[in-house]
Amino acid sequence: MLMPKRWRDRTTVRAVHDDDIENLLRDLGIFDDVLEGKLTCDVCDEQVTLAKVGAIFVRDGVVRIACTNEDCCAVAFAQKGR
Repeated sequence: MLMPKRWRDRTTVRAVHDDDIENLLRDLGIFDDVLEGKLTCDVCDEQVTLAKVGAIFVRDGVVRIACTNEDCCAVAFAQKGR
């Protein structure tokens, strides 16, 4: 999914409280896809559920998501912005 316009000029957000993750996913236009199990980790291809969102990042103007696996998050953080 392409990055929504209102998020394009934002700086990095390092953390999001659990209470706010749903709103962030809605703002990015991926909340329903996460709930429906349509998204997979950009690194390991495991299905990402609401409880398993480990990282949200943008690469090549596209919103990407990584699961909570520590290795996947490390790869996601290293690749963001490329």
